[in-house]
Amino acid sequence: VFSIFNIKGGTDVEGTITNIRNNIKVKGYNLWLLIASAGIASVGLDVNSPAVIIGAMLISPLMSPILGIGLSIGTVDRDMLWHANRNFGIAVFISFATSFFYFFISPLGQPTAEMYARIEPTLLDVFVAFFGGVAGIVAGSRAEKTNALPGVAIATALMPPLCTSGFGLATGRMEFLFGAFYLFFLNAVFISISTYFVVRLLKFPRASYMDPEREKKIVRWMSVIVFIIVVPSMYLLYTVIVEIRLNRDIENFLRTAIDSEENEVLRHELLDYDSLQVLQAYVVGDYISPSIRDSLESLLPDFHLDDTKLRLVQVNVPKEERDLLASEISGNLLSFVQANSRVADSLNTRVRNLEERMTNFRNDSILFAELKEYLPKYFPDLTYFALANAVETDFSSRNIAVLPQGDTILTDYRDRDEPIILVDWKRNRRTRNYQERLTEAIRIKFQNDSLQVRRIDR
Repeated sequence: VFSIFNIKGGTDVEGTITNIRNNIKVKGYNLWLLIASAGIASVGLDVNSPAVIIGAMLISPLMSPILGIGLSIGTVDRDMLWHANRNFGIAVFISFATSFFYFFISPLGQPTAEMYARIEPTLLDVFVAFFGGVAGIVAGSRAEKTNALPGVAIATALMPPLCTSGFGLATGRMEFLFGAFYLFFLNAVFISISTYFVVRLLKFPRASYMDPEREKKIVRWMSVIVFIIVVPSMYLLYTVIVEIRLNRDIENFLRTAIDSEENEVLRHELLDYDSLQVLQAYVVGDYISPSIRDSLESLLPDFHLDDTKLRLVQVNVPKEERDLLASEISGNLLSFVQANSRVADSLNTRVRNLEERMTNFRNDSILFAELKEYLPKYFPDLTYFALANAVETDFSSRNIAVLPQGDTILTDYRDRDEPIILVDWKRNRRTRNYQERLTEAIRIKFQNDSLQVRRIDR
């Protein structure tokens, strides 16, 4: 059994100490990783994106100074302890300043679910930090490195609460400032403590001698400090457990005593009036008389709801009417969806018509420019030239026209697909021959047999 739980095998003591000592320093690339991590975490918190926040945790170098503090205490290395504390303070300040600056200029700047999750740390967060620290130092002390460190970075979650604290200061929300910073401090302390215990368990060599009595004194002080730090989280965990149990008891009462085929609880709320609590339930269905309400209220102590009064807000709607109302709502929703579909089809038709008009206008503009350059060069007798779109009829044909709103009608006219070229020329030319030559030349030039040329008498 001992061999199964033995973690001393494969330990690289010197390599671990050297690696942690080298990574303690917050400068150079470590500094830029820290700024980038704080920026990414701030954006993730701002847009409520867990994936972005996890990315920030993976690249954060905050873990190294904290491991350095635990290692230096465990090996009685005063020089490393001073450097670890100094660099940890620098890292905290830079991360906090980065998040503060981001949230100070952010156009969003509203609390999100990811922020609310970090302002009320409980004793469970202490366990996460402690076991995360154990995993971190055990994985880091192996001669063969494992892939556990990314998981440790995600589990301990050092950067998100620190950035949430920066949000609190930037927006003036003190509950976020102090609550989130307490979670960060809790994580940092227990990662250090777990590192200390693992280092002593693995019997890392001490850098200097420490008198046993002094060591016991330090351990006692550490225990006192840990207790003081943990007490608020124990209280918060207690309040969370009480709230969960209270909600469970209320749900059980409402489901057992009121919910039935005749009645349904739409929603409920618990109102506090000093020492008295009032459970206010919004009920739809058959009418519940005061005597029945009193009977229901007498059942509250059976569900651990002592000193609680019951208040019913009733909507007396028979079951048949509720079913009819539900059917009408479904019908109205279907009609609304169908109407929206028709509106969407109409808008799509309008967009297509506009796109076609824009395309035709663009093509006509290109054709006009090319004709303006071509005609005077080869037909110098021309005195006028214009390009016109036409609506035409022969008073007998029937055509389908599309209105702007997408509807169609039957008409005796139609829009020409191609524009008509209007021209005039000097009187010394034979009209018919000149117009035929002009038309033929334009059709050949632009490879379009549907183009028509008309003379207007100016």
